[in-house]
This record gives sequence, C-alpha cells and structure tokens, in this order.
Amino acid sequence: MKVTKLDTFVAIANALDVSADTLLIDVVAHSVAGVTNELTEKIEKLPIKEQKNFIGMLYYQIDIGMW
Repeated sequence: MKVTKLDTFVAIANALDVSADTLLIDVVAHSVAGVTNELTEKIEKLPIKEQKNFIGMLYYQIDIGMW
C-alpha cells in the first residue's frame, strides 16, 4: 500500500469536498462517527417530509438486513 503525504491527502479531500473521515471510513475505526455526524447535518437541512422518508428508508434497509 502506497503512503500518501498529508498535503496530498488534504488536497484530495478538498477537491472532492468531503471530510477526512469520509475518505478514511474503511480504514480508521473512529471515522464512522465523523461520517455519521456529517450525515446528520445533511439530513437536518432537508425538509421535514424528506427527513422522515430518508430515515424511514434507512430503518427499512437495516431491518431487512441490507447491511
């Protein structure tokens, strides 16, 4: 596995407009919490009806064992 320099990593995150947590979700245990917080912020910006639909969809997919 190639080691990426920090400045390159930051440039990639900025170019993609995502957090470091998002990029590291599969390799760093605590990054899931950061991504969860980001998703919460995005969901809160949606209209209430869309929030309910989105949350309902997540519960449904979890309940049927999609993940």
